[in-house]
Amino acid sequence: MKKRGMTLEAARLGISRLVGKGVKLKLNGGRRRMRCCEGVLAEAHSNVFVVRTEGIPSEISCSYVDVLCGDAVVCPCADKSPPVTAK
Repeated sequence: MKKRGMTLEAARLGISRLVGKGVKLKLNGGRRRMRCCEGVLAEAHSNVFVVRTEGIPSEISCSYVDVLCGDAVVCPCADKSPPVTAK
């Protein structure tokens, strides 16, 4: 379900500003499973973005709709910027 306060364009813009920077990614896997990882936001395409990590899997792709729904939260690592998430 879409949460109010963020549009698809705002999610794309917020994530595209983080390309090449370190990020923390929290993914909701369903049934009380949360996957957290750190990596570099490698690519931002029109519908998805890719985070490269050191572990397995080495690349994780998410859609901007996941951010709007609250299933994915992207936080900059070293920066004090607010996380890219729907409010």
